[in-house]
Amino acid sequence: FAEAWPMRYSQIEAFASRVQALERHDYYIFGTAMHLMDLMDSDMAALPRPPRFVIETGGGKGRFSEWSKEKFYERLCAFFGITTAQIVSEYGMSELASQAYEWEEQDGLRRFHFPKWVTPLVNDGNGQLSQLGTGALVLVDRARVDVPGVIQTEDIFTIDASGCTFKGRMLRAPLKGCSLFAEVQARIVSPPLGQQVTIGDV
Repeated sequence: FAEAWPMRYSQIEAFASRVQALERHDYYIFGTAMHLMDLMDSDMAALPRPPRFVIETGGGKGRFSEWSKEKFYERLCAFFGITTAQIVSEYGMSELASQAYEWEEQDGLRRFHFPKWVTPLVNDGNGQLSQLGTGALVLVDRARVDVPGVIQTEDIFTIDASGCTFKGRMLRAPLKGCSLFAEVQARIVSPPLGQQVTIGDV
């Protein structure tokens, strides 16, 4: 990017004029769900033109339990004058050095994709790992050179040849990050993990 402009709450009223100053250049908006909701709830004037993409990084902090992800995206589209194809969602956590990104594909479905140095797997609940199927997401992030190993999450994903689809959180797992929108969806029941997983040479 030629320029990055961090926006604080106190600068919301200046945001539209900042976009205007960009003239015909494309611009991108990065923000957590919480910050994007605050922006849409503000008295900010309408943007002079829509962003090229809105990249939402999850993180509703429990404030938007009444919003499904679909409803949230509908509001983003209406507010910014974009389509759902212009919304990108990030999946990440502090334990990872890499993130996955989800976008709308040609078949109309949204899938997450990890970089090639990350191996996503699913745990069936009995310690068996697979590169395809549905279960608790397990990640091998080779960029974690400081503490190499396996990251076992409490997020339920389906992995197929087309990518990774987030389904929800494991039963009794606390909602956090991008999974907060699952609070309005059915919680997925997963068997207890029961044992430590190993990946051999994966």
